[in-house]
Amino acid sequence: MGQRITIQYSVEETELKYETYRLLTNSLARLTSINAGTPDVQSVLTIGTLKEVNALREEMARIDIMLEDVSAIIDGYVRYEHGVFLGESTEPAAAPDIEGLQQKLQGLKHALQEPNEVSD
Repeated sequence: MGQRITIQYSVEETELKYETYRLLTNSLARLTSINAGTPDVQSVLTIGTLKEVNALREEMARIDIMLEDVSAIIDGYVRYEHGVFLGESTEPAAAPDIEGLQQKLQGLKHALQEPNEVSD
């Protein structure tokens, strides 16, 4: 499989669904066009079968990359349109209490520096 090159281009918002549909149907057409036959048990351990399996894997990888692109487009649109990705919290993460953490760290440092007291 050749090296992948990422490109970026823009489309009108009204055209986005058609472009996404085009990419999806193209990937599904490639998926449904795969013609893989089961080799005879006597010839399964051959170079020919190895080449066929590798070719099948490469085509499936190409299709997976295309579907990943479609998924990214849809995910980006959903985020744009609705402001969130399904399953993610819409609330911003709470900022850590830096001052409180520094005080705890100082307390631990102080405790480690003092000699341990042993009761008799």
